Amino acid sequence: FNNTVDVDADFAVRNGTTDKFFVDNVTGNTNIEGTLTADGHTELNSTLNVDSNTTLGGTLSVSNNVTFLGASLTVTGNTTLGNESSDTVTITGILDTNGRADIDNIRIDGNTISAQNSDGSVDITGNGSGHINLNDDVDIAGSLDLASTLNANGNVNLGNATSDTIS
Repeated sequence: FNNTVDVDADFAVRNGTTDKFFVDNVTGNTNIEGTLTADGHTELNSTLNVDSNTTLGGTLSVSNNVTFLGASLTVTGNTTLGNESSDTVTITGILDTNGRADIDNIRIDGNTISAQNSDGSVDITGNGSGHINLNDDVDIAGSLDLASTLNANGNVNLGNATSDTIS
């Protein structure tokens, strides 16, 4: 015995008539029925197809693209997508957040968009000649400061009581 087992045909480990471990001698494809446990370093140098539920108990590092074909990815716990300022995460569909979203210093929570940095402001800026369009009633609880011209194309009501002053 020279520490090598040469098999010039299909190789199978069976329980009765059921192949529990099978290696095709032409393609090298391997089929394992049951649990595969890999202790230590494991390399996958090609495509990994997962056809059912998979649990990962540690860190998954992906150095290239990940594609989900007609499937979904459910992640529980803290998740980091990208770790450098040059990393880009692209979502080409609907981003559905069932909670709040913190993006830089902006928090979106329910119907509230708020700044999270100390004394922070929220700037909404149109691009180029674009405008900010508010297509419904606007309630202002604080001051309205205008740095330019106020154009009112309709009725204007200033004050709502005899004690109101306009200066």
